[in-house]
Amino acid sequence: MGYAALLLLMGCVGLLYDRLSRGLAEPGEGGPFFCRELLSSGGDDSGLVSVFAAFLVPAGLRLARLSAGPVGYEGLVFLICLVLSCASLVLARLDCGAIVYTAFGVPDPMLAAALVALPVSGGLLLKLYFDRRQGKGR
Repeated sequence: MGYAALLLLMGCVGLLYDRLSRGLAEPGEGGPFFCRELLSSGGDDSGLVSVFAAFLVPAGLRLARLSAGPVGYEGLVFLICLVLSCASLVLARLDCGAIVYTAFGVPDPMLAAALVALPVSGGLLLKLYFDRRQGKGR
């Protein structure tokens, strides 16, 4: 259930980030400089965080099979979402946003939660697979 909850958390961050966050930032001389202040290109950087909404797909798969152990395609879908999210964060970094600075320096609790949830959810999925192989899982 913790794995599904983390997937839902990341999906909600993707859906709600533009509405509930001040957006991505860079360190500036007088404090954080938010990318939305750039009129030409920086305003859409926060939209790259919306890729986290893709985690709603593996969340739906896990919730549909909550009473059963994970199957191979769940891991594949999770891996695709992970690659998309990481690529999106790299693209944001290339333009304006300093991801780690925004999450933990500004701080931005939504982005921080999603960044922490990425490796933890991957670890929980691996644990579910190993438990299933050893007969401990459902």
